[in-house]
Amino acid sequence: MNTVRKAEKKDVKGIVKRENVCFSTPETEESIYSFLKSKTFFVDVIEDEGIVTGHCIYFFVPDNAEIISLAVTPEKRRMGYGRDLVYNVIERAKENNCKEVYLEVRKSNEAAISLYTSIGFHQVGERKNLYSKPEEDGLIMQYLI
Repeated sequence: MNTVRKAEKKDVKGIVKRENVCFSTPETEESIYSFLKSKTFFVDVIEDEGIVTGHCIYFFVPDNAEIISLAVTPEKRRMGYGRDLVYNVIERAKENNCKEVYLEVRKSNEAAISLYTSIGFHQVGERKNLYSKPEEDGLIMQYLI
């Protein structure tokens, strides 16, 4: 059974490892520790029978939430972990009276775009050259609560 919980210090090395595997410009150990201490940013992990398989970093501002990182261990993808993490953010956003959830995704990341679209996100904009290594445009996606 999948369980989403608040990340703890013991999770940081695994989060950083997953960031390095999944992203060309990953979050650092220092940034993850600062997110854990923050009152604004949140880091959740998802585990299956005690094994952490993914994480999500997000924050709230008045009226909306934004997901800044969502990663699932490559061999555990397409098993519902990412979906559960996104639904968790949506539920937390509702609890915080948010009206929208935003995220940005590489234009070429068809698997992620498909996941977000299936949940109910839709494209509301595009940012030229948002990503590096390689340079690529990013799509801005929105979920209306």
